[in-house]
Amino acid sequence: MVAGDIPDISVVVVNYRSAELAVRALASASASAGDAVVEEIVVDNASDDGSLELLRARRPQAQLIANADNRGFAAAVNQGLAIARGRSVLLLNPDTVAGEDALARMLTYLDEHARAGIVAPLLRHSDGSLQLSVHRRFPNLLTLFVEFCAPLHVLSKTRWHPHTLPPGSLQRARPICHAAGAALLVRADAARAAGPLDERFFLYLEETDWQRRMTRAGWEIHLEPAAQMVHVGQGSDHEVEVVSRHYVDSAQLFFGSRARPVMRAGAAISVWSARAAGRARPGDPRFAKLERAYGHVREQLRRRPASARR
Repeated sequence: MVAGDIPDISVVVVNYRSAELAVRALASASASAGDAVVEEIVVDNASDDGSLELLRARRPQAQLIANADNRGFAAAVNQGLAIARGRSVLLLNPDTVAGEDALARMLTYLDEHARAGIVAPLLRHSDGSLQLSVHRRFPNLLTLFVEFCAPLHVLSKTRWHPHTLPPGSLQRARPICHAAGAALLVRADAARAAGPLDERFFLYLEETDWQRRMTRAGWEIHLEPAAQMVHVGQGSDHEVEVVSRHYVDSAQLFFGSRARPVMRAGAAISVWSARAAGRARPGDPRFAKLERAYGHVREQLRRRPASARR
């Protein structure tokens, strides 16, 4: 990029102890952008594992903001947005890899749809299967209950799920309600209309709240399935991880005091159903893991105070 050029895309990656992944994510994004002018911005949230040195060595073209402490995802994104010069901004998780021409296709889509404030790609798991990352409505208390109630997870790939669009709905470009934040190409004008992300969210739901504010400002959110990316995500081979304490805190911030009883009810039903299934199929380790996982969620909800929304 020549000094003084206005980038077509500013790629913003928030890093926390994942520099190798961040380097791969940035390289894949730039390679998939075609002829678009790209600038790279990395905000490091006080990694203490040599991330800064690796990023400087492997992506010297990237602008690097090194925070003295972990400010959380929303605050770090805001730092990146504050210095981004592009006419669009790609918010990209370090564990996301852009497919061939993905970013070029997203930029073309954004240019051809004047009311689109955000365009999201089709996300896949590392095994090639679809991720259900596109949603029909913004979260409400019903979708929160379904999320915490394991027996209702059978609805996840059907048209009956109250929140997530099923795989059959992801085959064509279309307006959607909102999308997961692993990769979002955002029109700079729409980002300014929505304002900065709410920094009270440390992790989770901050991009959902931001997209909701963007739609209230009159912008649309779209899916472009011709653009595909692989989102590795987090997970454990040893235990079932249902939700982190950060998600519990964010849910209480997003929904207010009403969130706690809804989450507790869903978790209680999940514990009961896992226990019943374990008795019906003794020796199957899945149900014991599920019971422990949701039991842990119930303990979090007992001891952590609810956050006030506003």
